[in-house]
Amino acid sequence: MWGLCMASRKPTNLAKVGTVQQERDESPAAFLERIMEAFRTYTTMDPEAPNNRAAVVMAFVNESAIDIRRKLQKVDRLGEKSLKDLLEVAEKVYNNREPPEERQARVVVAASSKQTRDLAKILLATTVDSPEERNRSLRRLAGSQEDGKGTAQGGRRKLQKDQCAYCREIGHWKQECPKRASKKCGGADRVKVLELDELSD
Repeated sequence: MWGLCMASRKPTNLAKVGTVQQERDESPAAFLERIMEAFRTYTTMDPEAPNNRAAVVMAFVNESAIDIRRKLQKVDRLGEKSLKDLLEVAEKVYNNREPPEERQARVVVAASSKQTRDLAKILLATTVDSPEERNRSLRRLAGSQEDGKGTAQGGRRKLQKDQCAYCREIGHWKQECPKRASKKCGGADRVKVLELDELSD
């Protein structure tokens, strides 16, 4: 008889319990019930026993949906909490989820409000009387839409790789700027520096 009892014992396979994961639309209570059933099926542990509670809690936390898992992992003294307490926290997160239809509607509203603001700015820029002011404001709008975050902290535009910070021309840097050097030295007063090649002549 003892041999039959030993032969009928199931091997403990915690890896199979780890494959039970919460579905996106599954409630935490239904998921906890599936975990309990997995413990009964794949292991010799009794999930309701107090000494196996830690294994059930860890399986519930680790295999929950990602938003519920994040919230459960932030719970203080997780080891001291009962399954009922953790289930209440998980139910709160599950019930506060935003449905996909509402999320899509929020994205559409945000995009349309941005388009409305942009159109209002363009309309305002075109109503300016002076053509120079109108062109300047339209260029500013086009530059802000192209660059997005292309301005420095002070509101100035960022420089390109080979753009001069003094005259804003491309092709040289501030140290080599011909306009800066001519103002600095007075133009005609510049002293020619002899190089090694010129001395050998």
